[in-house]
Amino acid sequence: MGKDYMDFFDSLPEEELLAYLPKEVPEMEDRLAAKRIEKNVLQSIRAEEKRRWDGKRVAAAACCFLLIGAVGHKPILAAFQRVFHVLPGVGVYINDTEEEILEVRLLNPVQEKDGIRAELKDFYCKGVAIYGLVSFTGDGLPYYGPESRNEMSEVMKDRFPMTWFDGEKERSFVPSSSGWHTENGKTLEFHNDVLISRERGTEPRGRYEFRIEGFDEPFVFEVVDPKTMKDVKKLGYSVTKNDTTVSARAFLREEGIEVEYYVIPSEEVERTQEAWYKFSTPIYPYKLDAENYFYIQNSSGEKMEYVDGGRKRLMNGYSYTVKGTAEDFPLTLHRSPFTGIDSETHTVSLPLPTDGERLTENLPRAEFRYGTVEFLSVERNDVVWKDGNEYSERTENAAKVTYTYRITPKEGLRQMYGVGVETDAETFSRSGEGDWSEETGGKETETFFLKRTDAKSIRLTLENPSYWIVEDYDVIIKKPEKE
Repeated sequence: MGKDYMDFFDSLPEEELLAYLPKEVPEMEDRLAAKRIEKNVLQSIRAEEKRRWDGKRVAAAACCFLLIGAVGHKPILAAFQRVFHVLPGVGVYINDTEEEILEVRLLNPVQEKDGIRAELKDFYCKGVAIYGLVSFTGDGLPYYGPESRNEMSEVMKDRFPMTWFDGEKERSFVPSSSGWHTENGKTLEFHNDVLISRERGTEPRGRYEFRIEGFDEPFVFEVVDPKTMKDVKKLGYSVTKNDTTVSARAFLREEGIEVEYYVIPSEEVERTQEAWYKFSTPIYPYKLDAENYFYIQNSSGEKMEYVDGGRKRLMNGYSYTVKGTAEDFPLTLHRSPFTGIDSETHTVSLPLPTDGERLTENLPRAEFRYGTVEFLSVERNDVVWKDGNEYSERTENAAKVTYTYRITPKEGLRQMYGVGVETDAETFSRSGEGDWSEETGGKETETFFLKRTDAKSIRLTLENPSYWIVEDYDVIIKKPEKE
């Protein structure tokens, strides 16, 4: 996961900063935030001269930039305008490469035919590639059961072949991936991810046609220059803590109030999100309180009810539609603490009892930076393990080893609540469950089915500790002006 960068941003002396800056620096309410912005944008400007761009540091600086709304510093504004975009209908995009981000304007995104509604959604252009989503809904969709995803994908691919045309040549398009939502024996929605790649060096701007066989007209869209974020206040109301910004804005709609919610993460939080996306590393709500993890409340302090189907994923955020009127403002959007993941690792030797015994004394503990892991018990039962696959009759002599450990967070802003546990012993399967309480912290019980062994102990590696960055975010959203 890499080392912790939290102290990096404040390491450069201010005198060194001033040597590189223009004489006039904008007045900012938060001098620490200003210092971080200057420092990170300077690094970006220097990198620009070398044709390199460190997007993550710019993203971290953007968090502070949102908070104070600084204007007037031309080098800084030029840097942010290049990497910070609001894509209509898609969300907030923080560019982490040198590729240009362009807007895709959908001219006729919806068509219906024979009980099926096709809609183009969330299109944008990055470099020479166009990304988006084709969503199918309606009573005419086939249903093949919740476990027949591949079959459903093949049927939809054969039924609705897709092509695209850029004014010169018509090309076939095969969706790279798909997904669907079913309920009560019915397919409610099926979607294909869109990735249209042009040849490198070609100009992506222009008019395109996207055809789906079976529908009468082509879907038409244009790739145009983006609506770059020049006035960051347009993103809404923001709260920044620990270099992570939570922003929100609201719109009055016929069906209620739409709230757009964005997170511009720090490097620390971004590493955690990447671990979740790429390696399915679990992230849990603060103190396992899922009910109060995220909510929107009205001016009376009441949690607002979501409109059915009123949740939409955006880039770096979500759109929620809640039941309410102009009388409910100001709203409060609440987000509980974010999670960080550290790279710290410890190895312990866990003693193994004999068959049928349980040990509770002289068990290992490990001191991490943000908490302590203490093993409370370990028990063993020799059993016959059977493969859970219904098509396999494989069995093995195994040792069922169940251990419980407690994680006690240390005082401070970052409080550890989880840790990954790996073993070099040969295992057939494993499972676990845990809970959290104010008195004892986190407690986890895990079971390994090990290959039957006479060893007196097994080696466990405790890695990638998870911790909460213990500060809430409460964003006050005022009643919007007329659009």
